[in-house]
Amino acid sequence: MISRKPVLHKVKWENLFSLDIPDAWTFHEEDDVISLFDDKDGVGVIQISFAKRKSQQEPAAQEAIDFATSYASQRGWAISTKSVHALNVGLGKAPASEISAQEDIDGELHYWRVWHVMGKERMAFITYTCLISDKNTEATLCDLIIGSFEWM
Repeated sequence: MISRKPVLHKVKWENLFSLDIPDAWTFHEEDDVISLFDDKDGVGVIQISFAKRKSQQEPAAQEAIDFATSYASQRGWAISTKSVHALNVGLGKAPASEISAQEDIDGELHYWRVWHVMGKERMAFITYTCLISDKNTEATLCDLIIGSFEWM
């Protein structure tokens, strides 16, 4: 079986960041939140928002990990520091964190992936959510999209 890599195109948000997005996906911006999804065959949505960093120090993975654990705690998710994945994204190797959790929403189990990507002046807060039964359907695409995140 031949595995084909999805066709991606780079989308730039002027003076902020860029992402590689699959050709089948669209994006929508509303109230300072960017939503990415496949409106034909998709099962989930990626949402991106930004916050200004208070720290003047160079961004570090520990800062991303701290945000991840704080966010999980606010949501009531049982996430330990050991289950937070530190990573670097994009060609600039921006420090980031990733957590995943499941949550019952109105009787349906939803799956969440959450990333915090640190930049010099801003932090990107990125979520992906879908039904738990679909958690693997777009996982590779999410990895490609988030891995392409590049501060400008």
